[in-house]
Amino acid sequence: MSIFQQQKLLAKVFYSWSMFVFVVIVILITINQILSFYNKDKVIQKKLNDNREKLQILELELDEKSNSYDFLISDRGNEEYLRKVFPLAKDGEKIIILYNPTTTPLENVATTTDFWTNTKKKFIFFIDKYTNL
Repeated sequence: MSIFQQQKLLAKVFYSWSMFVFVVIVILITINQILSFYNKDKVIQKKLNDNREKLQILELELDEKSNSYDFLISDRGNEEYLRKVFPLAKDGEKIIILYNPTTTPLENVATTTDFWTNTKKKFIFFIDKYTNL
């Protein structure tokens, strides 16, 4: 085959409809991948901004907690904490403890029980006391 005929054959293949369809398909796939990458980038940027906000909040909480920890390990902070939690006094101080009877613990409050529970207890007591079972 001559060089001229080979060049003509390549030109026919290159300018054919099948090559046009192939190029269009490649362009569509490329555009699809670019759009997919763009959408993923937007989602990642949104998550990154959310995480930056969370990080700032956590850093503020860490600063507050470290400041309160620094205060608590000092003598004054330790004393204030113990005075708040326990009724403590220094030597020579007098304290007054006020009692409010409306705020009694739940275990000291009498509760009513079910009628059948009381009846069952009385029946078991009767059986135990007056029978030899």
